[in-house]
Amino acid sequence: MKKKVCILSLLLCTSIHLSAQQKISYTYDAAGNRILREPQNNMQFLQEEVSFNLWEEMEITSLLKGVYCFKCLHLNPNEIKEIGVYNMEGFKVLSPQFNGNTLAVNLSRINRKGIYIIKCVYQGQSYSYSLTN
Repeated sequence: MKKKVCILSLLLCTSIHLSAQQKISYTYDAAGNRILREPQNNMQFLQEEVSFNLWEEMEITSLLKGVYCFKCLHLNPNEIKEIGVYNMEGFKVLSPQFNGNTLAVNLSRINRKGIYIIKCVYQGQSYSYSLTN
């Protein structure tokens, strides 16, 4: 048992050490000589991919338990399509609609308490936000 724990801890430390090392990229000239060595920044690519968040463009308020109000600040609500509220099993339980630039979601009409997901499509991208009842 003691040997297994030692081997497992050694493997764990080795994997952490290997994943913590920086990746290096090299640039070569036409003759094949290495002319530049620089570390890769993987986080830069992740930051570029997540440049827009629909929910940051809305004011979200919860007046009562289970009642949510989504107000578009800088967006045209007509561009937000396929709005639905889903339970954790994936069944659509509500289909709220915008009234002007405000979307009201009333989960108190649903008898079951729990976590629900509001999902909508904006400019071809799908966005979701969790709600509790």
